[in-house]
Amino acid sequence: MSNISATLESILFSSDYKKIFIPSFQRPYSWGKSEIADYQSDLEKIIDSDDYDHFFGLLVFVQKVASNGQPLKGQKDVIDGQQRFTTTIITLSIIRDLIEDLLDNDGGQFPKSQKQQFINTASRILNVLYNKDGEFRLVTENESLFENEFLEFIQTAAFDYPKGSLALSLYDDQGEGEKNSYICKEQHLLNFKANKSKTRDKVSYKNFKLMHKFFDDQLKNLPSTVKKLDYLKRATESILSQFRIIPFTVDSYDMAFEYFEVLNDRGLDVSALDLIKNNCLKTPGINNQEREDIFNIWTEIFSNKLDHTYNLFQFVRYAYMSQHGHITTKQVYSKYQKMLSGHSTFVKMMDFLQNNLSVSADSFKNIKKPLSSSFQKDSRIFNAINLLNSTKTVQWHSIVLRVLDYYLPNQQNVSPKLCDKILALFEELFNITFTINLVDKVANVLEKKFPEIAMSININPNDFENTLENATLAVKNLSITEDLRISLIDDQTILNHKTFRKKNDLATMVIFAIQYKEESRKGINLVTTSLEHTLPQTIESSKWPVMASMSGEEQEKAIYSIGNMMLTHADNNSKIGNKTFDEKKTLYKSRKIYDPLTDNIRLFNQNVNEWTPDIIELRAKSIATKLKQLYP
Repeated sequence: MSNISATLESILFSSDYKKIFIPSFQRPYSWGKSEIADYQSDLEKIIDSDDYDHFFGLLVFVQKVASNGQPLKGQKDVIDGQQRFTTTIITLSIIRDLIEDLLDNDGGQFPKSQKQQFINTASRILNVLYNKDGEFRLVTENESLFENEFLEFIQTAAFDYPKGSLALSLYDDQGEGEKNSYICKEQHLLNFKANKSKTRDKVSYKNFKLMHKFFDDQLKNLPSTVKKLDYLKRATESILSQFRIIPFTVDSYDMAFEYFEVLNDRGLDVSALDLIKNNCLKTPGINNQEREDIFNIWTEIFSNKLDHTYNLFQFVRYAYMSQHGHITTKQVYSKYQKMLSGHSTFVKMMDFLQNNLSVSADSFKNIKKPLSSSFQKDSRIFNAINLLNSTKTVQWHSIVLRVLDYYLPNQQNVSPKLCDKILALFEELFNITFTINLVDKVANVLEKKFPEIAMSININPNDFENTLENATLAVKNLSITEDLRISLIDDQTILNHKTFRKKNDLATMVIFAIQYKEESRKGINLVTTSLEHTLPQTIESSKWPVMASMSGEEQEKAIYSIGNMMLTHADNNSKIGNKTFDEKKTLYKSRKIYDPLTDNIRLFNQNVNEWTPDIIELRAKSIATKLKQLYP
């Protein structure tokens, strides 16, 4: 390994790596606690063993070029290994600060000649963090509001704190023998730009704290300043001389993106989403500004419209299937690669991102987390999406994505008649997905058929309505062919408490299906809510004496019967809690509780004075009947 690898220090002292940039289209620094813990574990092994080298991995760089295409000497973009490299810069900065603080606070405890070796260690780190021109070695163009400022400040030594900064003020206020650079830096970062950057939430800040705590814990166990400095010296030696890397520089981003694809072919951990992004960024013939424009629209889609709280891989898969037919999860990248090859110019690529993928991102967002503000023209569409969401399935996403790709940008021009036709399609989809869930059927047939139906919907205004009607007919025929209709469900499935014993979501789905039919057309925005068990899941005998005398099996049958369940908001559910029946009756009247039978049979009202198994069973039968009436 020593013949092909190099030490980290030898690379950074080379004139070829005078300044290293994290380019704007790289993913932000994102290492979590587990990666930091692994890094710390590796570091401990090296510090404890003088002859143990650690392979730090391959670091891949692209030669940075000027606007005229000429290479910028000594400047590189890091495109693989930035997480490891950034963590190392943070770590070295902390070690440097700790050494300088210990030297400043020693109070003349040991001779200057003895201190010199540690002064040299601090200088050694400074030569890594700063290049010969006094510039910071590592610069990120990634997150201009915080990340670059963070990296610059972390690399800054105490004697370089900016004039007028909080860090300098705090440092100067610290007395002789009490210097603590970490406190100064932490407070400075927490007050960065009036905390508008939400420093506490930044991964880089969290890891700065984790790495400092790691070293602080080590030093607390050492008996003297010299022992502590010696430990920090060994840690520095470990990182700079025993972390071995293979540096690899390519001349262009096209070559770099090819490298990523090779990694993927070899089964390494490169996500399909990264590879798709790279394919967009390597559009033939584009210049740096055009690449930046592509990156910006990509960021708008995958950081602003859809952030990390969404399943981004699921989005790109269903966005593809809504227009091009079924693909497996393993085919996502290869299918996108083939599709994107047809967008071979900057104009075509931007058109795809802005007018196709970005539109679908809005649709996906309003599938996963529907916003009532997005459906101001007709709340029934909003309600129908929440109805489908109550099934806790995703197979229908491709069809609804395709419809929303037309509906959301054009809803002001959509007539009530066309809205009715959209609702008819969504309700047919619900008929199928509801049935599959309740009877626990395998949904493989839908996984392949739904994308075929989705791609048959033409979102051209002249063709949308006709193709929408054909899609509705296709879904209905599929439900008939596969016997997937609510009307065909055996009543015993709904009456059997075991159906809902382990899956509360199924009971929510059943009751919400009734609520949708009864209230959706009233102009009310409906959302799936929390399931309320009138007879609580844990029975207290003093509060429910009728139930207390029953066997455990009889109690379970009553508790998990659909007749024992209603819908409410989560905060109501927690406040209602394990109360008596009479107390619940009073609370139900004063709070927003949806009872699927109140308006029709009035089983639960002043006419019901006790909550018994007979009442629960009667309610369950009534719910089963009502469901069939509403979904014939």
